[in-house]
Amino acid sequence: MRFFRLILMLAATGALEAGSPRLAEQIRSEHHHAMQRWATQLRVAASPEEQLRVWEQRPDANEFGARMWTELRESLREEWILPYASWLLETAPHFASQKREAVSKRTVEEEIRRALDVVHFAKPGAGRLCLSLTALPNSRSLKVVTKVQEKNPVEVEQGQAAMARALLLRHLGDDPQVMRERLTHLRTAIIKAADAEVGDVTVAKLAGDELYAIKNLAKGRVAPDVAGRDVAGTALKLSDYRGKVVVLVFWSANMPDAARAVDILKKLRTNSADKEVALLGVTTDNEQVLRQLKANGTIPWRNFADADGTITKQFRVRNRPLVYVLDREGVIQFIGSPGSFVDLAVEALVAEKPGG
Repeated sequence: MRFFRLILMLAATGALEAGSPRLAEQIRSEHHHAMQRWATQLRVAASPEEQLRVWEQRPDANEFGARMWTELRESLREEWILPYASWLLETAPHFASQKREAVSKRTVEEEIRRALDVVHFAKPGAGRLCLSLTALPNSRSLKVVTKVQEKNPVEVEQGQAAMARALLLRHLGDDPQVMRERLTHLRTAIIKAADAEVGDVTVAKLAGDELYAIKNLAKGRVAPDVAGRDVAGTALKLSDYRGKVVVLVFWSANMPDAARAVDILKKLRTNSADKEVALLGVTTDNEQVLRQLKANGTIPWRNFADADGTITKQFRVRNRPLVYVLDREGVIQFIGSPGSFVDLAVEALVAEKPGG
């Protein structure tokens, strides 16, 4: 992998020294501007061939993640690393899920989680880092997130940690006890951290969306029958696909690890081509960009053009990619990221007899 080579190169040149907040901020700024330039180039590309070339030149989040890790790894006991650790987890989640060196027993995420548990649990910024850990849903994060909620002396940090607990518990199923715990933590989050900002939203907004999802978008609920148009302007309605297993994926060209997620979804589409499976996308990307990506084969599935975000908001989508797997009756059977669990859910539903 490219980011492993980058780490080894940095190690060989002696570059793995204690980092600095100045260099960490420079990396974050470089990534932001690189993504802005890339999005502009993608939007103005004049042909499908040119757009495909630009798509393939997307800034590599893993390389930026590796550079950021170089700055953070020897300074994990320093308080300044907290916002940059959050940035790394959210911007390069695939990199963060990998071991940092061939000899390491821990992934980058585990190293950051350990630093939070041992050093930073009572510091300002600990709650925000708890929320960033939800970008890589892992039940092992529950222990440290609980510690932050119980041990951090600042209410807003406790509230953000409570919000993170509610989000992490989502992945433990819909057992009544788990649901009660989620509701308790959501109430705590609203009381203690309603106005705390998480990206471009507040904890209150996150909690409200989660409450709505518990009631309307949980496993076993019938998915909302959204209607819209595809990029060709043709009417498109989710209920038109009743009788098929539906994989509804929320995505965008600038989401973290976009190329990897798109490759996974293309393989799913290929493997299920002869089965009663429909892969539908929902994207807020510019329609011209979407048409070009469809024309050059980068995105071979049909998409709801959701430029105003109506459908995305209806499904309370915060992080992309996000996949809903629906059975033949439109009932939600799985919610998660593209990958093997989506494949298994689809295979199980395809194997069921219609009406059985």
